[in-house]
Amino acid sequence: MKTTNKGTGIKVRSNHRHYYRWKAMKRRCYNANHPDYHRYGGRGIRVCKEWLDFQAFAAWADSTYKEGMALDRTNNHKKYRGYSPENCRWVTHTENIRNSEMTQSRRDARRNNMETAKASPNYMARMLEANSKPVICATNGVTYPSASEAARSLGIDRRNISNVIKGRRNHIGGYKFTLAKPKPSKIK
Repeated sequence: MKTTNKGTGIKVRSNHRHYYRWKAMKRRCYNANHPDYHRYGGRGIRVCKEWLDFQAFAAWADSTYKEGMALDRTNNHKKYRGYSPENCRWVTHTENIRNSEMTQSRRDARRNNMETAKASPNYMARMLEANSKPVICATNGVTYPSASEAARSLGIDRRNISNVIKGRRNHIGGYKFTLAKPKPSKIK
């Protein structure tokens, strides 16, 4: 599938493995309606001119990417805030989460919500079970440990992956997902 890059007018392949990462990066920085805009574009984080062209971003990403990694900005100081080849790297999802400015706020919110969790029997057990089922991306054949990991890796919203799995949507951005079948337990 091809779409037109608005910056250059060149047709790009939307099924390229880094296309949706590139689109998500640009949306966070330039779309004021994006839920995370206040953490990116709203703070002055931009994409370098070179990377506004998908082909340039894809060339960099293809030469540096390792499977299962997430895009990370190395320096958040004002001068180096943006997405550029000099300021980006690939990291594990765990490392990316640790680097997040929101991590501490989320931890605090979770602590405050524990009272709510305690009031609802099996709340935490249900949450852990729902978020820990392996997910297969039928489009690229990769099995992810959870919908959350698939979402982080592909740069799409976890809720959309869940909607595809539940049959509410056929696909999200060309990706189709199913739950991985559990391995049969061995009987002693």
